[in-house]
Amino acid sequence: MVVGDVNSTIACGLVAVKMGVKLIHVEAGLRSFDMNMPKEINRVLTDRISDLLFVTEQSGLDNLKNEGVADEKVHITTTDILANYEQIKSAGFNLSGRIPEFWDGKAAKRITEIIAQSD
Repeated sequence: MVVGDVNSTIACGLVAVKMGVKLIHVEAGLRSFDMNMPKEINRVLTDRISDLLFVTEQSGLDNLKNEGVADEKVHITTTDILANYEQIKSAGFNLSGRIPEFWDGKAAKRITEIIAQSD
């Protein structure tokens, strides 16, 4: 399992794939669409070689779908922070006791359940 988009993410991912180990990418699907950014290269390549991809927001789902990644490999789990922030801000920072979807502290549990089902 690798997280994010730093150099160690793609390095560990490549080692896993070359050793025949299933690769799981958490925070998958994020894109800047600027291939001059080293992190963008890491994101795209890590997603390409991963067996399971866990995204944090709708844009991640959309990006991976547009790139032709099979739906069964992609799962949404840590939520669209900016969209929820805007929702909270527009409500005058009053949540009225409502917690945004997936803000339940159970992302790791969801990820492990999906991994267990994929074996």
